[in-house]
Amino acid sequence: MKAKDWEAVRKKASEIVDKNAVASAYNSAAWDLQEKNEELSMAAELSKFATEFTSAERSKPPGKKPRYLTAKQWNKDRESTYAMYADTYAMVLYKLNDFKNGFPFASEAAKVINKGEDASLNNTYALLTNKYSFHVLMDDENSVIGEYKVDGIPTKFVIDKSGKIRFKSIGFGGDE
Repeated sequence: MKAKDWEAVRKKASEIVDKNAVASAYNSAAWDLQEKNEELSMAAELSKFATEFTSAERSKPPGKKPRYLTAKQWNKDRESTYAMYADTYAMVLYKLNDFKNGFPFASEAAKVINKGEDASLNNTYALLTNKYSFHVLMDDENSVIGEYKVDGIPTKFVIDKSGKIRFKSIGFGGDE
């Protein structure tokens, strides 16, 4: 889906029988678009399809449970896929400044389904909860811990355009 001929993409997607594959491809494309801050309206359309499709599949799966999965595993897989797609949709809506519509998806993915245990989903939820008007970056690979002398978790920084630290806060205040 690297080409930006979205009409051709829609036509090809309509010919694909496996809508799980379409939803997965759409979600990936939407995530890439929002990361680049490009074509956010298209990202919203793609991620909305993926989210709505997996939401419907959660309650009414179209096929039989795979033999190699228990019922609990199969349900968890469907829930996890939905949470991932809902998170993408929520992030796209965040980038479109549509906090009101994005928040329920982020909340369900982060708090209800994953019980706050998935950092990447928590990130989108935090962005929508606080309605930040600036970029919030996560150091998921711990690549800047040494560079910024992080000695407690969580640590928050406000860094200006020239890279100078203007504010640093260590620890959890309880009401954050």
